[in-house]
Amino acid sequence: MILNISKIKTEALLLLSKELIKSYIDNEEKIFFVDDEIKDFIENKTFEVYKEILKTLHKDEFYTSGANVYARLIMKYFTFLNQEISKQIKIGQPFNPAMLLFSLLATWFLELGHEGKSKEYLYFSLFTYGEIYDLMFISAKDVSYKAINIQMVDIAERIIYKYDGVRL
Repeated sequence: MILNISKIKTEALLLLSKELIKSYIDNEEKIFFVDDEIKDFIENKTFEVYKEILKTLHKDEFYTSGANVYARLIMKYFTFLNQEISKQIKIGQPFNPAMLLFSLLATWFLELGHEGKSKEYLYFSLFTYGEIYDLMFISAKDVSYKAINIQMVDIAERIIYKYDGVRL
């Protein structure tokens, strides 16, 4: 059986992205003070990405059952990503999950060019990450918000570059 490791890693990254979005999508906690325009834009873009992720992933039972090699490999890579994020962001440390999410995806799909020709992942290769970056760096007025966003980009790039080279 021949497995496409890039597709497996991509699916694991999208599974992690889905879980990351689910963890904060309905959270009303306000850490940063950004205007409603930025907040609404990021929420809308996050929801768009979430809907596209759901279209590409299997049902949760597929991953949790461990019934096949493909699912077990995806979960190994998912665990690797989760552990790397936990190493980089300590509990209680402020972070911006939306910026981390978009930076992880932008690094994987745009910078490294994974799955650029794959029809099921084409959306993520064509997504306008630059719009998000402009809004979160240029339009935002809160300096601490900008600093956290820069930190999220740095963390995401370190994790994805390491992830790209790992074989489990």
